[in-house]
Amino acid sequence: MGPNGVRKLRDSLNSPENGYFFLGIGDPNGIRNGRVELSGYMNGFQQSVPGGSFRIIEVVAHNGRSLAHWALEGADGAILQLGASFATHDNEGRLKQINGFFPLTRAGSTE
Repeated sequence: MGPNGVRKLRDSLNSPENGYFFLGIGDPNGIRNGRVELSGYMNGFQQSVPGGSFRIIEVVAHNGRSLAHWALEGADGAILQLGASFATHDNEGRLKQINGFFPLTRAGSTE
């Protein structure tokens, strides 16, 4: 997910006109609640990793929940970090809450 994808995700969260509200995101850096805090967090990410993007490796989902494994890639495509995010979704499949876990190591890695 590059800068445009992050912007689309951020802009899609909290649509008061249809009663949808994003609850929050939590990861090792802390907990952020609602769209404003998430927007600030994502803006900080974009500044700290210029040209960086997330590549979704795998998603498994059922019963309004999902688990995504992802790679944070630098502008040159090098993998900077591996992680996983667990999310809950509303009845229409929109994100309600996200919990990120990182860094993860590759299987067999000694890092």
